Amino acid sequence: MDMSESQLKAKPLDDHEGSDPGKPNPGISWWWLINLIVEILRPLVDIVSPTIRKRLEDFLIDFYNNAIETENPWDDFLARFLLRIFAISIPH
Repeated sequence: MDMSESQLKAKPLDDHEGSDPGKPNPGISWWWLINLIVEILRPLVDIVSPTIRKRLEDFLIDFYNNAIETENPWDDFLARFLLRIFAISIPH
């Protein structure tokens, strides 16, 4: 299937339907990016051996427990992010 040269050219931002150069795209945010990364990396959990998966889970839970003891909120963010990527429940 050949595409014409006009079909291959990107439309200018102001030509896109529903675009408003004064407002950010409501479909793209930090949460969107995080969800994309999670969806790309999560399948890795299915291909690692159960022994390694268990060791990774233990490590990440210990990492999370240490992170919440610090005063830096970015430690908590990173720990929760890693738990989420690997579909590990956040301990309470």
